[in-house]
Amino acid sequence: PVVGRVLVWRDDVRDFCSQGTLPGRRSAVHVDARAVREGAGPASWRTDPGRRPSFQEIKALVAALPQSKVDEWFRAKESKRERQRSQVESDSGCQLSASMLLHNIFPHKIVKALQMGKKVEPEHHDMVTIFFCDIVGFTDISRNFEPMQVMDMLDRLYLLFDKLSREHDIFKVETIGDAYMAVSNLVKDQDDHTKRIASFAIDAIQMANQTMLDETRPELGCVNIRVGFHSGPVVASVVGNMNPRFCLFGDTVNTASRMESTSEKNRIHMSEAATMNLLQQAPHLDVECRGRIQVKGKGEQLTFWLNPPGHREDVGFSRLRDSDSPASEAVSSSKPPMVGRIWGPICSYVSSPVSSQSNGKVLNEMESL
Repeated sequence: PVVGRVLVWRDDVRDFCSQGTLPGRRSAVHVDARAVREGAGPASWRTDPGRRPSFQEIKALVAALPQSKVDEWFRAKESKRERQRSQVESDSGCQLSASMLLHNIFPHKIVKALQMGKKVEPEHHDMVTIFFCDIVGFTDISRNFEPMQVMDMLDRLYLLFDKLSREHDIFKVETIGDAYMAVSNLVKDQDDHTKRIASFAIDAIQMANQTMLDETRPELGCVNIRVGFHSGPVVASVVGNMNPRFCLFGDTVNTASRMESTSEKNRIHMSEAATMNLLQQAPHLDVECRGRIQVKGKGEQLTFWLNPPGHREDVGFSRLRDSDSPASEAVSSSKPPMVGRIWGPICSYVSSPVSSQSNGKVLNEMESL
């Protein structure tokens, strides 16, 4: 502390409070402690330095305090400092937790803009791959389960999906009810973005099929999901300033959602654009042509299935084989899975320059099959 504008060590203060002396100083003049309470404090706060107590008067007033009062004062100061230190550490921890939470919700660029109070500008991305999935029979599950049971199931499932998204380095956009949305090649450049989503989709189905609907009733079985994804351009931005949300806009989002809604139980449904990307990025994966289907708001679309490793039989393949299609011979040949499932035209398409003319030729050949 500073006494009469002179720095005094704490031990020295204790000595002169108990003995009335300071090292190298004359003995203090003892006065009644009441003077300390009524005079020293208010007098020392005067704005006019000339009206403040002198050093000798301060010494005398402080020395008049009982030792117990001095000890109590020091303990109070120590306690206050400790509380302040704890508050600083707590505030730092809260700031760190808040920062981590923001980074889990928004991309790094968005977090920096929000922390600086800047408006988030929309960003255009030429090519991303968007993943959607939802739970088969979720309406019936919600009707037959208690709300807490539904929330527990979703929490267990989405914790697994979140872990997978980190492993495959894709960005989770949001969850809406039982729907899970993720994207690749958005927050960072990823040349293999469609392959990442494809691998994530395969693992997501495996994780879902290992997640029990109700852990207290294992006889009810596990979760089944349907998956779809599509590749294309999007615009990304933050909407609103109260409970802000990071959103993707564009027809790519709609198409990816349609791929999921027209998918089947525990199957991965892909658009034509996503399939073309995937065959270039991961030609070893087992891709199968589903054919042309009616897609709400999109008309007739040529779509494909992505089969998991070791897949041998499915409805689409059986239908083609039962119809005595020429494709059955190609599928049953000893060629690699991609050649057998998609057939030669797609393989030649991948190895040749992409053009609208060659694309149309490939699709015509596929339709003839």
